[in-house]
Amino acid sequence: MDWKTLGAQLDEVSRRYAQQHDFQRTPEWLVLKIAEEAGELVQQFLAATGQGRSRGKSPAELNDAVDNEIADLLGHTILLAHHRGTDLQAALDRKWLWRIANESPPRSVEQRTVEGATAVTNLPDMLQAPKTDNSGASHIAPSDDE
Repeated sequence: MDWKTLGAQLDEVSRRYAQQHDFQRTPEWLVLKIAEEAGELVQQFLAATGQGRSRGKSPAELNDAVDNEIADLLGHTILLAHHRGTDLQAALDRKWLWRIANESPPRSVEQRTVEGATAVTNLPDMLQAPKTDNSGASHIAPSDDE
């Protein structure tokens, strides 16, 4: 299955769930669900590794709960990407998978001149708001977080 098809299927499930429970799926809701699911994953992981309360669950049930929370976190992340129009394969290739075959990052960074000043632009981060200095020149700083 490809990422677009999976995103569309998850979107249908999410749309039905929102309709059934009478709430709106806003962009903020989509990203906050990721934070919520990450917290639930941590809680279940800690329980499964003996660092949190098991609440009477067996080790097998705790491991299943961790797997279910991984699925929830992944599902909501794919759902956010679907709503943003993110090409997940391209993003994963650009952020992670290039490391398998290459020693250097893909050529997504270009140097350009903006109003006489040199700015370095990381093309995937074009959604960042441009920063301006006292001269009025716009600069978009690349993101290098992992």
